[in-house]
Amino acid sequence: MLASVLKAAAPVFLAIAIALVPAPGLPKYTWYFFAIFAGVIVGLMLEPLPGGAIGLIGVTVVTVMSPLALFSP
Repeated sequence: MLASVLKAAAPVFLAIAIALVPAPGLPKYTWYFFAIFAGVIVGLMLEPLPGGAIGLIGVTVVTVMSPLALFSP
């Protein structure tokens, strides 16, 4: 039970942690895209859900977050 919760939470925590680190010479929106990409890759490696569902969640997160922070001003 605890292992499955940790497997599901690890990609989310990784993406948030990367997003909060200052971007190394990149615009902020590209750093956010990278954070989401890294979270999806970790999710695909740990497989808390099937791979297609993880990819769809990643695309949905990018779509929902795009008006807020993902595009340059």
